[in-house]
Amino acid sequence: MLSATRCVYLSGLGTGTRSAKADALAKWLEPRGVPLQVVDLRVPDFRAMRVPAMVEAATAALGGPGDRVVVIGTSLGGYVAARLVTEPRVAGVLLLAPVLEAGVVGAGHPGLARGWRALGWVPWWDETERRVRALGASLLDDLDTLAPPPPPGQTPVVIVHGRADRQVRVASSRRYAATHPGVVLSEVDDGHDLLASMSAVVGQLQLLLPCHLA
Repeated sequence: MLSATRCVYLSGLGTGTRSAKADALAKWLEPRGVPLQVVDLRVPDFRAMRVPAMVEAATAALGGPGDRVVVIGTSLGGYVAARLVTEPRVAGVLLLAPVLEAGVVGAGHPGLARGWRALGWVPWWDETERRVRALGASLLDDLDTLAPPPPPGQTPVVIVHGRADRQVRVASSRRYAATHPGVVLSEVDDGHDLLASMSAVVGQLQLLLPCHLA
């Protein structure tokens, strides 16, 4: 068990700070005295979102040198979380249906890449503002050229991924876990949002928290 002082949550593509999974986790964590910070990854702005800017925003949320943080990342936020495994402030990482390889987002959304290329943008739901907004094609280049996350080393990494996920196939998490001994992969009978599997998500999160919070 680890001495994490708080949790940082990184949402999926365009979700922003409004997340049903984050809300559910906060309700479990807060009575145990662990705050959950939801980081807005719609940076530098919604239309011009870029992965390097997301990593920069997430890194800034880790706090000072004395902080110990469990990072929770879902979907594209999972990729950003996986990029932080070598940060000394990161006590553990929980990945929820994460994007871990280049090209998997387009593969899970037929026609998405074609629309991006043709229009220079695609309509995308912004969960925080509860409306459809234009998402620029600059992000597509990032998604097509994602560098592999660094090896986790001694940082505990736990993945929860649905076997019925059609947006980000579980095979990518299987490959990641097989490549990095020590990574725990929990497969559940669920889709991409994992909302029906929150008890399993909380169970895996407990592996990354101090024993008195379990």
